[in-house]
Amino acid sequence: MSAPLEELLKMSREEIQSHNERPTADELRNKTQTYYEDVNVGDELPKYIYAPTPTHLVRTLNAGNEIEIYQYPNIGDTIFFQNRYHDIRERVGRDGKAFLIITREITYTNQDKALLCITRQSSIRR
Repeated sequence: MSAPLEELLKMSREEIQSHNERPTADELRNKTQTYYEDVNVGDELPKYIYAPTPTHLVRTLNAGNEIEIYQYPNIGDTIFFQNRYHDIRERVGRDGKAFLIITREITYTNQDKALLCITRQSSIRR
């Protein structure tokens, strides 16, 4: 659903979600990133607005970070990164409630595809 900002602000959340369309594969591949600074009054917002996933996991805690450095970038290098989920584990706490430990891994490379570093961030969702 592509609509001017003024119209979107007048709609209820249910109206926005009921008029939502699923993107095609081409639209997903060719999507452009919209930045907050680039949105002006009257601009059209992206037409794909997804409902948040319902979950009982409401708290997020930092479980640690690690970094593996293989080489430093040179001046003028173009840096690329690939983000992925490295690990998702379910555990049960002392109180008997389940929680997740989620580890995301980001791999950084330069324009020659040389590995620069790998970072891992773990978080606890309770």
